[in-house]
Amino acid sequence: MENKTPFVIQPETFKDERGVLYAYNDFNLQELNIIRTFSIEVESFRGWHGHQQENNWFKVTSGMLKILLVKPDDWVSPSFNLSPQEYILKAEDHGILFIPAGYVSAIKSLKDNSSLQVFSDKKVEESVKDDYRFDSDRWYYDSFM
Repeated sequence: MENKTPFVIQPETFKDERGVLYAYNDFNLQELNIIRTFSIEVESFRGWHGHQQENNWFKVTSGMLKILLVKPDDWVSPSFNLSPQEYILKAEDHGILFIPAGYVSAIKSLKDNSSLQVFSDKKVEESVKDDYRFDSDRWYYDSFM
């Protein structure tokens, strides 16, 4: 994956009398080397967690989530004053957030029964070796808590 900054992939939308089709023609699992997926039911707050080598893609499958991303300046003892990037993802918007390697994320549920589908380009064994977690209050963000 060449893009090293987060962005949201929007689907193409096709609507007629039969309903609506959302097509992710630019989300090629093979080209992106996506090899696994898993779901997270978000009850309240999760974070901060990320990877130096692993790319992830987040798709809200129900509800609404606030996702904050930080690019640590040091993976052992990062600065406290880093500014998070904020994304609001709603299931009904159908967007997929790309989180490149080198970022950590925090997730907060904004609606009951919110869930997230995560796509990864690393095997579980690789992901575990590249797993970084920081205290939930590491990057305090007023509207997030």
